[in-house]
Amino acid sequence: MYPLDIWFKNLDPGKVKSVVAAVDEVTPDYGQLLARHRKVQSEVIDRASVDFGGSDQHALSAEEMLSDQKTRTGLNPALLENLFDMGRYWLFLRSGEFPPMWGHININVNLQVSGANAGDLPEAMDAFSRWVEGLSPASNERKEHLWSSRGTVLNPSDPARR
Repeated sequence: MYPLDIWFKNLDPGKVKSVVAAVDEVTPDYGQLLARHRKVQSEVIDRASVDFGGSDQHALSAEEMLSDQKTRTGLNPALLENLFDMGRYWLFLRSGEFPPMWGHININVNLQVSGANAGDLPEAMDAFSRWVEGLSPASNERKEHLWSSRGTVLNPSDPARR
């Protein structure tokens, strides 16, 4: 196992100890933790929903829904509803000050944020926009030097933005 400071050059051990201490102070009460998160997350998650008529199938497990999907002609409505909810939930969880894109400029980024507008998750688009805007200064300078052109050329492995 590698020491963290090899991978994270700016890692401050004092901050790590502070985070560990804060986590240690959390009361390990599932009901209390769930209530705290539900209060914050339900406000966001309840903004949008879909109803494809799958309410009578929501008691099925994921495996049962997938098995049902394999044997039916059309789409399993409960499975589609769950996929919509799951996608919005994970996109919301991965949004914030530090977006999950971590320098991957490819189709995956578009897929990661594609549901943000339809799913009413402006938080996700804010994080994405800040990330892209953070790439722009080095990209603008590079395209002028390399191609004498206007616009932006994004390079995910540009050492100038690290």
